Amino acid sequence: MTTHTHPAPTDLRRLLVVTAAVFAFAGGLIHLAVIRQHFDFPIVAGGFAFIGIAQGTFALTVLRYPIRLIVALGGILHTAIAGIWILSRTTGLTFLPGAEEPALVGVVDIVANTFSVGAIGAVIIWKVLNQPPNAVFVSSRVARSMVTVLLAGSLVLIVPALFTPHDRASHALSEVPAHSDVHQHEAETAGQAPAGQIGTQGERPSFHATREVVA
Repeated sequence: MTTHTHPAPTDLRRLLVVTAAVFAFAGGLIHLAVIRQHFDFPIVAGGFAFIGIAQGTFALTVLRYPIRLIVALGGILHTAIAGIWILSRTTGLTFLPGAEEPALVGVVDIVANTFSVGAIGAVIIWKVLNQPPNAVFVSSRVARSMVTVLLAGSLVLIVPALFTPHDRASHALSEVPAHSDVHQHEAETAGQAPAGQIGTQGERPSFHATREVVA
């Protein structure tokens, strides 16, 4: 007589932990990848390094220790990341020299913060289901399918984001007023440096005027 055994069902909370970890790791990779584009702004480059390392650390830690404290810290981390990004695109980062003005929204930062929002959502649902008697279980087949879709979807988003080039010139020109050519002509006539270029005193250009900011 043959006995058929069925795999034990998977706790949905475990799948949510995996989801948060995958999103955090993917977002961290993007933040680490853009560091090289900001070497001339050490504060910004350091910020991206810190965020990327923090996201990667959370992803690896929460998979091994899916406890309340670590899950909550991951939610706080990604909420802060999303909040800083929103400020950088609306009011500007007044506490960061050179980034006081709002930056343009780009493909890379949208993808990175989509991962942050996804991680926040996974943490919130996890906390709801972590209150008895809210535990939900799914079959092992459904669990495998969910993980496959999660990994494939993340890969589809992260690969273009990692290899999308940033056109600094188009970004800089998009912030120059339409009438700037008149001022540039007047400046050249007067023997001064053209508008938007570094002057004779070595003035450093604005962070937002030289490259696209991602967060």
